[in-house]
Amino acid sequence: MNEIPRLRLFFHAVAGLDRALHGALRLDTAGGYRFAAGTNSVPLSLSEIGVAAAHHPLVLTGSEGPAVQAAMVGYRFAENLLAEVDGSRAAGSYVPGYLRACPFIFIRPDAASDTPVLEAETRSPLLSETKGEKLFDGSQPTALLKERMALADAYRRDLVATQAFGAALAGAGLLVPQDARFDFAGGESHRVTGFRAIDPARLSALPEETVLAWWRNGYLQACFAIIHSQHRWAGLLRRAEQRRTRAAAEADAGRNVRGAASQRASSRRGGRP
Repeated sequence: MNEIPRLRLFFHAVAGLDRALHGALRLDTAGGYRFAAGTNSVPLSLSEIGVAAAHHPLVLTGSEGPAVQAAMVGYRFAENLLAEVDGSRAAGSYVPGYLRACPFIFIRPDAASDTPVLEAETRSPLLSETKGEKLFDGSQPTALLKERMALADAYRRDLVATQAFGAALAGAGLLVPQDARFDFAGGESHRVTGFRAIDPARLSALPEETVLAWWRNGYLQACFAIIHSQHRWAGLLRRAEQRRTRAAAEADAGRNVRGAASQRASSRRGGRP
């Protein structure tokens, strides 16, 4: 069983998917994206930055060195506003391919191997032997498994370009520390820290040959998308406010129900405590 680097969000102990060993496994998606409820950012591949920027604020993680692109889906460390309490996707939100491929991932078994192997997170709540859809039909993968394999493979193939983009941003000196502040209607404030952003002034000062090269390989378009996505922080704040409002309403309803039950019990006892 391979140990995945900490960068591999949701993957901690994986095993190669083998029909002989895992033929009874099923994919249970009834919980939706509840498995991702404990993270406020999700890795992005280079090819999905454009579409993700229309839905989420995008950031570059880490304080130094090559950057990892990520979509911010929450303002608190362990809260994901993309996933509703019941696990469903927040209406109208883009779900990064990394989440859609879970709990499967392609990895190279060792540095000397050029052939990636499909592996699965064995501790994932998405896998079960009693609930969900089958992964294998006899000796063949089902259409569902093939779909998840395609998603995982697309992310793997894009990973090289994604890492090169992050290294290019850092190498060109475009990244600056940044934070985001959430000011809630009730007066409370919360600050998100620990990420970097692209400095527009530094981007505009790039040499012409770099600008041309980045236009041709898609880096420039990705930079613009990341910069413009900063307007999406306001949407994340609205989503946080809506969740707070719902939680407060549910808490009030619960107190009212308990209060009514207590009054009925008191009436049955003739008003005695």
